[in-house]
Amino acid sequence: DAVLKYRKAHPGVEVHLREGLGSEVHEDVRSGLADFGIGNTTGLNQEVVADEIVQESCFAVLPLKHRLSNKKVVTFRDLKDEEFVSLPTGAGLRRQIDGIAATNGLTLKHMTVVEQFGTLFDFVAADVGVAIVPASALPRRRQYGVVVKQLGSPSIVRRIGILRLKGRALTPAATGFLGIFRPLFLSAARR
Repeated sequence: DAVLKYRKAHPGVEVHLREGLGSEVHEDVRSGLADFGIGNTTGLNQEVVADEIVQESCFAVLPLKHRLSNKKVVTFRDLKDEEFVSLPTGAGLRRQIDGIAATNGLTLKHMTVVEQFGTLFDFVAADVGVAIVPASALPRRRQYGVVVKQLGSPSIVRRIGILRLKGRALTPAATGFLGIFRPLFLSAARR
């Protein structure tokens, strides 16, 4: 929505989006390659600061006909014997998920590792495994054949924000985009 609104307001300005794991987003901001980033606020170095920090819950994502698809809440214990479609071990979310599992005496079976959430949903829909994803990554429309369930006992909450290089002024184009993006980001976080 933000890109669409920005492009309509500024049709002559190119928008370059880079997608990547949290560590890649942090490095793109730190190196100056990106004007700003949207990502996990855990483990930032002193050069990168986060604004508009929000908390988001994570959810279990299951194939449509999965044995747990009728449960209202899915727990880590429910998922302990499942094969997972997961992000790489370098992803902050993956480390957080594994840490919580280990704290609860569980080791998850990360059998298929992918780089992007779209691919993850395709694999879950194909019944390759289950996944845990943050609210911001959930598909807005029912374009994937998956079931999304509340994750409980324990739940996973991550902190995300708008990342920028400390002491670096944003370009006018980046400032204009953030003016459109920021209220949409905060509104989505409240939902």
